[in-house]
Amino acid sequence: MPKKDFGINYFNIKLNEYYSSLQWEKPLDQKMDYIAHVVLSYGFNDKKADCSLEDLIYFSKKQMAEGIDDKKVGYEYNNNVDDFDHTDLEKVGVNDKEYDKRIKLFLKEPVKCLEEIAQEYANKEIDETDQEQVKWKEHCSKMVEKLNQMKDSYKDYETNKGKTKFFVERLNAKMYYGKAKSLDDIIDKHKGGFFERFFRRTSNEYKNYVKALKNYNDENNKDFGNDEKLKEATIAYLLHKFPNKTVNDEIKGDDLQTLDDTSRKRVNFCLDTLSTISYNKKLDKVIEPFNNLSVPSESLIDDKQSEFQKELSEKVEDIKKDDNLIEDVNENKDEPIKENEV
Repeated sequence: MPKKDFGINYFNIKLNEYYSSLQWEKPLDQKMDYIAHVVLSYGFNDKKADCSLEDLIYFSKKQMAEGIDDKKVGYEYNNNVDDFDHTDLEKVGVNDKEYDKRIKLFLKEPVKCLEEIAQEYANKEIDETDQEQVKWKEHCSKMVEKLNQMKDSYKDYETNKGKTKFFVERLNAKMYYGKAKSLDDIIDKHKGGFFERFFRRTSNEYKNYVKALKNYNDENNKDFGNDEKLKEATIAYLLHKFPNKTVNDEIKGDDLQTLDDTSRKRVNFCLDTLSTISYNKKLDKVIEPFNNLSVPSESLIDDKQSEFQKELSEKVEDIKKDDNLIEDVNENKDEPIKENEV
């Protein structure tokens, strides 16, 4: 049973609202339950979502990593230690062995983990007269199949599209509380005033930054997801606005006061871009050691059981063939043997 039963989720899913709500679920075991509560309800009862199932899973994984890192930092501070392995979940409040295994599996193979949870709901005994429970159980059975089919495609999503999608949403959250409609919408909010546009006074450095930002999020561009290319263009604009600073110098609030309103917004835009790239990399470092763990999984048991059933079925088929052969022999034993057969 879950640590915290959130019940059936009947609401439409908005990615930015879900991600924000997930941040408020502080205990990691409850965070895991909340993830299952929302992700497994994807498409239930004709519910709508403004994101793909892959988006939902990927953002959940990132938020779980953030939650672990936050608790790790708190543990280190309160216990006066410099560093310890992120995978030591007991030190960050996960005392239940089942949840310890579940969270580790989720960070290593999130689709497999959610498939197992869906299977639990699908196997759960319910009141068959309660139509909502019946519908939920049927939906979870379908989710088992859906998740099983998307394991390979999800890995490809994580490697490619996931990072850039997360980048835009995180940037949006930092700057516009998730209310910007797209990356283009964010860029449009940083256009210069009438005179800058009329006299074409926008710097080449800012144009290069915007181009690099678009390339970073364009799946068909060779610089898609290229952190270094985006960082290079971002820093070039900042050094253009602050020619007396170096790459290692910090830009402070007093520095911003020397700029006009448009330049100040653009500098903050660039600073948030660098911060978001660093943040994404930090979470990847949290997740990395989980990829090397050997996590016991119920599905592994299921695989062995399936293999056993397959072998058993093959043996049964062989036995049937033998039985049929014996029957044929018995049926034909009294027939005379033809000379040409001899």
